[in-house]
Amino acid sequence: MSLSGVPPYDLTKLKATYRDRERQALLFMAKGSERGERFEDVCRFIREIIKLSPTFPDRDLSDEERHLFSIGYKNVIGQLRAAWRATKSDDNKFDDLVVDYRAQIERELSSVCIDIINLLESTLVKYVTIPESRVFFLKQAGDFYRYLAEIAPGKGYEKKAADSYSVSFKLAINTLPPTHPTRLGLALNYSVCFYEVLKDKRQACELAKAAFDHAISKLDELEESSYK
Repeated sequence: MSLSGVPPYDLTKLKATYRDRERQALLFMAKGSERGERFEDVCRFIREIIKLSPTFPDRDLSDEERHLFSIGYKNVIGQLRAAWRATKSDDNKFDDLVVDYRAQIERELSSVCIDIINLLESTLVKYVTIPESRVFFLKQAGDFYRYLAEIAPGKGYEKKAADSYSVSFKLAINTLPPTHPTRLGLALNYSVCFYEVLKDKRQACELAKAAFDHAISKLDELEESSYK
């Protein structure tokens, strides 16, 4: 429940009224929430769309839905990660409060990450066959596992993050051009995983440099619109 004491928006009416157009109604609400910078609501609406995805003809999200997925979770998770990093004690008198509050943030961050990982792996990662989409969703799974590894080291999330990134990266190399934004974003995040989570700085630098050099070598082949 929010500070106002008002519970989250009830989806019951939407689902009952727009049963035949539930996906469109949820997308409409997600877009409105994004304009209003209500990113938790964006996540809620997109999460409901993902739950419907096994019933879609291609079992995939549209470009617009993927964009909202990224925007919503990036902001919600980003805020929690920033709070976790900023919560530290500068005064020994309140160390116990800091420990308790930091643990609360960790529980919230863990809950969001585990929920979306479970949903992704039971729907989109499981069913989507379009290469670009599979790369995107496997990368997202890797990202969320990486966030978990940051706050709960030694619990196996490091390997799960690395495995998701590895599968995604191999698929990206075989199906996407070196200049593709999804492939480049994946290479960056995978290198961050090597550097910050797996503590392999050499591999992190080699991966990032190889992705950059390969993309630069192909710039001359891009259409002007793609280059921009």
